[in-house]
Amino acid sequence: MDRSEPPRTFVNAAEIHPFPQKQSRLSESQVRRIRLLRAALWSVYPHSMNHWLEGFERDAAPEPEICWWEHVAAAYLEFEQIMAPEEGARGMLFWVMTQIFSGSQPDDIDVLRSLPDSAKIVETMRSILKSSLPIQDIRETP
Repeated sequence: MDRSEPPRTFVNAAEIHPFPQKQSRLSESQVRRIRLLRAALWSVYPHSMNHWLEGFERDAAPEPEICWWEHVAAAYLEFEQIMAPEEGARGMLFWVMTQIFSGSQPDDIDVLRSLPDSAKIVETMRSILKSSLPIQDIRETP
């Protein structure tokens, strides 16, 4: 049996449309988690609750997608605390983070070329994204 990757096919992005039918029924727990994602990303990815729910309901298996978004949201919020980006740059930096997490190479992300601290930004994002634990934490005093 051949386990090689199937050939890649390139299509015009304008020809890609969301699946029209709902594939999944979300549990109450998943809806609560999606609500938290929406709230956490409100300033950098503002969409209605209906938009969020419909997106996950179109997935045949929404749980892995919800987990992906949870990781991205936590990573972005942590990045924001560590790097303290200017408010006007936050949406763009969130987009950059999603591109890196999705496998894009930083050299292929044009907007990074215009940022003075791009190497530090990418290094911080990669460190946060590859870790399941925070890369910085609070030292609790007894």
